[in-house]
Parts: sequence; structure tokens; C-alpha cells
Amino acid sequence: GKTTVLYNLAATLAQASHRTIMIDCDLRERGLTKLFCSDKTPGGVGLSDYLTNQAELSQVVRPTPVPGLDMLPAGNRAPNPAELLSSTHMQELITKLSEVYDFVLVDSPPILPVADGLTLSRVVDSVVLVVRSRTTERAMAQESRRRLMRVNARILGVVLNDLDISADVRDHAMYGGYVSGEEGVIT
Repeated sequence: GKTTVLYNLAATLAQASHRTIMIDCDLRERGLTKLFCSDKTPGGVGLSDYLTNQAELSQVVRPTPVPGLDMLPAGNRAPNPAELLSSTHMQELITKLSEVYDFVLVDSPPILPVADGLTLSRVVDSVVLVVRSRTTERAMAQESRRRLMRVNARILGVVLNDLDISADVRDHAMYGGYVSGEEGVIT
């Protein structure tokens, strides 16, 4: 769900005339890359190749079908994703892209299974935590938040993804009464 949320936000920003780039920093699963690069870019180059000095930035940034929206795919498999993402080179990349784009959106791996997401939270301005309704346990969401807070990540907000507003009343109580089942709107 996090990749879909990121893409929808990026497309909305680009359609509002904001120059936007998405970076697939999930060097293990490559959600954005799978979504946009089914043609397997020449050599599969992307972020990992740039960070290891195997490619230039101009070789790895790709346009998407949405005008004003570019992406930087994950690239070839890297044996040390957390090390690459915590490098000075990664910080410099974010700074360089911020000078060209209005918004730089980073798709990271989930917070709990690997350190990559926490590492990235130190390099970006803010974080949006995506939580899947009826799937993500409350304790897991709270632990993700705690870990982000421990590294001084600025949490911009939380997206409750995949919410079924027609589900039974118990779900409405679970989310604090912010869902109105009768009108079918989230308030």
C-alpha cells in the first residue's frame, strides 16, 4: 500500500504543476520499479548504480506517463542496501534533486523488518507512515512510530490505507469513530 499511496501523491502533485520525482529506495523489493519499469531499463540501472558510481544521474532518472513526474528506479541488486542508503552520496543526491524538483518523494521499505526505512528517515525532511486497515496490528504501527521517533524523524502524518467503510460497526470503533458508515465518508 505504501508504494501506491506514494505514487498517487506524486501524480497529484505533478498534475498540480509541481515538478516531482519519486525514488525507489526499496532496494530489496523495488515496488516503484516493478510498477513503472516492466521494460527493464537499459542495464537495469537506477539508484543503486548511481550510489555505487556505476551510472550518472542523467542515466537513471526516467520520465513517467504523468507529465512533470519523473522517477529514479531502484537499479541493480545491491549486497548492502542499508549502507548505500545511509551514505553521504545518498544525502547529496536528495539535496541535488531538491534543487531541481519541487517535491522529492522516497519509497522506502517497511520500518520494522529492515533498517533501511529508519536510515532514510534521517535523510528526508519528513515521513508519512502508511498503515493498512485490518492488516497492520496496532502494536506494529505503534512500534514503527516509536522507532521513527527514536531517530528524530519528523512524522508528517499517517495514512490509513485500504479502509472498508462498509465494514461492520466494530471497525468504526477501532478507528475512533472517524468513519461514518451511513454516509460512506471519512470525516
